[in-house]
Amino acid sequence: LEGEVQATKNMCKPPLNQILFGPPGTGKTYNTINQALAILAPEFLTQNNGDDPESRKRLKTEFDRFASAERVRFVTFHQSFSYEDFVEGLRALPPNSEGNPGDSLAYDVAKGVFVQLCLDARSDPVLEQKLGLKKDPTIWKISIEEASSDGRTRRYCFQHGEARIGWHKVGDIREADLTDPSFKLGSNDRSSLSSFGREIEEGDVLVCLGSRKSICAVGVVAGEYEYTPDVPEGVRKDYVQRLPVNWLLSDIDFDITALNGGRGLTLKTVYPINRISWPELQLGLQQAGFSLANETKPPAPAEKLPYVLIIDEINRGNISRIFGELITLIESSKRAGAAEAL
Repeated sequence: LEGEVQATKNMCKPPLNQILFGPPGTGKTYNTINQALAILAPEFLTQNNGDDPESRKRLKTEFDRFASAERVRFVTFHQSFSYEDFVEGLRALPPNSEGNPGDSLAYDVAKGVFVQLCLDARSDPVLEQKLGLKKDPTIWKISIEEASSDGRTRRYCFQHGEARIGWHKVGDIREADLTDPSFKLGSNDRSSLSSFGREIEEGDVLVCLGSRKSICAVGVVAGEYEYTPDVPEGVRKDYVQRLPVNWLLSDIDFDITALNGGRGLTLKTVYPINRISWPELQLGLQQAGFSLANETKPPAPAEKLPYVLIIDEINRGNISRIFGELITLIESSKRAGAAEAL
């Protein structure tokens, strides 16, 4: 009986990939609402699947609710739509813009609609809310003292819920002119200070350098930057730049190179690790046996909610250009967790 119930459940699961085809005007886009709700809310669709205008209105309202919750995304393919739009690509950030407070042009890896949808589908909203994470947090690498130091300041930070860096002569980062020659700051120094005092936000994630390959702590930023000219006992006198942090894990030894595309960490004091998303870091830590929420054992993975991507006019796009290497994953056996995973 148990096998029959499971077989019935599997038969009720909609296929992962569906194509609606036909001449223009036959209702392909119109019917995507029903197809999406068959995945997201099948019981609601069954109860409201009439031909009358009121049923259609209720279905559209329910569909819009899922769209507002970002459980549904909609894109239209065309000849200019590219891999950078769909998967990810470099985005230029003009000087003194919201994403680039510096004085020179910078580049950021922008996530396309497909990658962002996948990250959302892999996330655990309940755990993220419990940990105080913002939506799609940036992962920042920080060095608290040199790796070869005695570690007193680092231990103090872990015990007292904070992260600190030096450069006391700069004063308050928010008010300082980091290009002032009297500070004698290199480009890495200016970037680290700007990141620490102006760019890191509450709800972002800090990973503390242990070695070039490993991190020794993971924390969530719990408040705004502070300049503290008087440092507490046990902290290096020049470590006057402070961020409140809820350290989820400390005194660990976690090799991060696999998550970081096979690359080690650099000596730069503060910088974003754009190759790693929070769901990837969370999964890696849990697979290594670390608990992020103070449970005695890692929590069981939450049941994943379905997400839907609707591609309109798919035949008008250059499929090879848009999907790139991901076209291989149309075969389910090539996906993560399968026997032939790539």
